[in-house]
Amino acid sequence: MYGRSLTFGLALGLAFGFAGTLVNGFSGLLRGAEAGVAFGLAGGVVFTLTFGFTGASSTYLVAVTMLRVRGRIPLRLMSLLEDARRIGLLRQVGPVYRFRHEKLQDRLAHLHVHSDRPEPK
Repeated sequence: MYGRSLTFGLALGLAFGFAGTLVNGFSGLLRGAEAGVAFGLAGGVVFTLTFGFTGASSTYLVAVTMLRVRGRIPLRLMSLLEDARRIGLLRQVGPVYRFRHEKLQDRLAHLHVHSDRPEPK
């Protein structure tokens, strides 16, 4: 979906660049093509951000990106989850991973809460 939006924006930008070249708005064919690519990339990004980010996969993409930037999840998250499922720590219910043992989940949550607290000085 995102690739199609970017492709559409790029094609639209090239069309505008070509039209600008024909009406002599830009100086020459090369400058028109350069402007078309620039407009196309910008248009594709804007089009994708405006119309492409709807649904669960987009929310997942944004959440994973933000968590990776902050160093809160590993780079290969799905591999980690699949390995944890394979060895029996997690079970998969549809698209959702759940802990097999509530005590393990509670213990990890407890450790996480206490690790976020600032240390007393």
